[in-house]
Amino acid sequence: MPELLDKVAPRGVELGELARLLPARLIGDPARRVHTLASLADAGPEAVSLFQDKRYEAAFAATRAGAVIVPERFAGGHPSASLLLCADPNAAFSSLVERFCPPPPPPPTGHDPRAAIDPRARVHASAAVGPFAVVQAEAEIGAGAVLYPGVVVGEGASVGAGAVLFPGVVLYPGAQVGERCVLHSGVVLGADGFGFDWRGRSWVKVPQRGGVELGPDCEVGANTTIDRARFGVTRIGRGVKIDNQVMVGHNASIGDHSLICGQAGVAGSALLEPGVVLGAQSGVGGHVRLVSGVRLGGQSGANHSLETPGDWLGFPARPYAEALRRMAAPQQVERLKAKLRDLEQRLERLERAGGAAPEGAP
Repeated sequence: MPELLDKVAPRGVELGELARLLPARLIGDPARRVHTLASLADAGPEAVSLFQDKRYEAAFAATRAGAVIVPERFAGGHPSASLLLCADPNAAFSSLVERFCPPPPPPPTGHDPRAAIDPRARVHASAAVGPFAVVQAEAEIGAGAVLYPGVVVGEGASVGAGAVLFPGVVLYPGAQVGERCVLHSGVVLGADGFGFDWRGRSWVKVPQRGGVELGPDCEVGANTTIDRARFGVTRIGRGVKIDNQVMVGHNASIGDHSLICGQAGVAGSALLEPGVVLGAQSGVGGHVRLVSGVRLGGQSGANHSLETPGDWLGFPARPYAEALRRMAAPQQVERLKAKLRDLEQRLERLERAGGAAPEGAP
């Protein structure tokens, strides 16, 4: 099967071929050619776009896209765009992104002469170590791993086979990265946990001598930090996905296939069981346990253990329906206050007019 568009395919691809590749049911001209991908707002007649959320109905109606990927259940039409009806529009669009916009190739296999690799390190011959990367003594780099420029792998740390560390990643001594992990720029694994004791006149640092381990297939976003344990291990399970600017404290444990959105914080010794989701800017307190299936909403705080799967919201976090009722309560109070002021004004007018007050009125 011929590859779909790339940067040097000026003739584009016919929608009929696109429909076969996705697969999708085409409503429109199968001979029409498209050349690129774009949002509904930015798309022109040679672009393919995506529509699956009713919040973007206005953008869909106004789009100039040549074709739009929509859900199979979509019952409408469009005056100018062809439609590609798919069972999973988002996955279909993602597959096109990978074909239209392939990622840049990794650095060539081998060790750049400008890298600093300790002779006691063990670096697989098929790994790619970029310029100005540092691999210290007893560190281990697995087969096919990629270290971009400026990566630092500390003494005794390890990088699993096929892992990719983007520029500026720092692994402190002993940090362990599993196979096929992806660490984006600025990630720091294994810095000291935040532990200090007050000793009368000053804070005294508590020694942090444990480690940090990432299971296979994790992805960690830019400028995220995961601290080493005080003792034992800070553990990130298999397939965990962590967004940018997340903080994970010492001795925390995050279960397999959990998802943590940007600027969330997980305090020391917190336990997230497999499949937990943390919304953006949410927080989990120290020694708190979240059971499998907990989904903590954005800007919410779990300062106590959450023992029931489902959606939690607010601070302190409560079950979703209860949290919404509590959020609505101040509005209800304002309505009651307005009603009370109205009654007071009506009573005052009656008194001024010399009328009798309603029975039971103050």
